[in-house]
Amino acid sequence: MSIKNLPAFKRPREKIIEQGPHALNDTELLMILLRSGTSGHDVTHLAKSILPSGNISDIHHYSYKELLAKKGLGASGCATILAAREITMRLRMTSQQPSIENVDDLVQIVSHIRNKKKEYFIGIYLNARRQLIQTVTISIGSLNASIVHPREVFEPAIRLGAVNLALAHNHPSGDPQPSHPDILLTQRIARAGDVLGIALIDHIIVCERNYISLQEQNLFKI
Repeated sequence: MSIKNLPAFKRPREKIIEQGPHALNDTELLMILLRSGTSGHDVTHLAKSILPSGNISDIHHYSYKELLAKKGLGASGCATILAAREITMRLRMTSQQPSIENVDDLVQIVSHIRNKKKEYFIGIYLNARRQLIQTVTISIGSLNASIVHPREVFEPAIRLGAVNLALAHNHPSGDPQPSHPDILLTQRIARAGDVLGIALIDHIIVCERNYISLQEQNLFKI
C-alpha cells in the first residue's frame, strides 16, 4: 500500500510530527529519508527492499553501486542514505564511550564468548581515542579452530571508519595458549593494518577461567 493510501496517523511524516521519532520503526524512518518513490516503485516497497530484515543495520552492508541497483532508487536517494550512514558513524565516534585502557577492558567486551563450545573470532573496532565503535563476529568455527582471512577483519574496519583494532577469540579447550596459526594470523593482520593505517593493538585469547594477550607476550609488533 502506498503512503497516500494510508490513514494520516500511519503515515511516517505525520507520525513523527505527532508522536516523535521513537514511534517509528526502522523502515518508516528510512521512508522519511527517501521522501518518495518513483513510478511503479512506491517508497514503502522501496524502503522494504533496502531493509529486507526490517533492521536499519542492513544499510551498513551497501556500497553506492549496490544501492543504485535498487529499482526506484536514484543517485539522490543513494547519496541521502550514504550521508545519513556517515552522520551516524561520526556521531558514534564522538560519543562518550569509555576508552580501552588495558587487556581487562577487552576481556570484558568479549566475556560472552568465554564459555562457548565453538571457536568465535571477534573484531573489536575502535576510534582514534580507542573508544569502542562496534564489535563484529567475524567467524564461528569448530571445536578447535576458526578460519579467518584478513580481508574479513578489515572490511568492517574500513566501513566503520575504525583507526584501531583489537581481535579476540576463545579456545573451547580451556587452554588459552596461542597456537602457531594464531600467531601467524595475528602477525599477518598487524602487517596488513600497517599498510591500511589501522593499528592492531592486541589479540586476546579467552577461556572460561583465564586469558592471554598476544601483545603482552610480544608475539607481534605494534
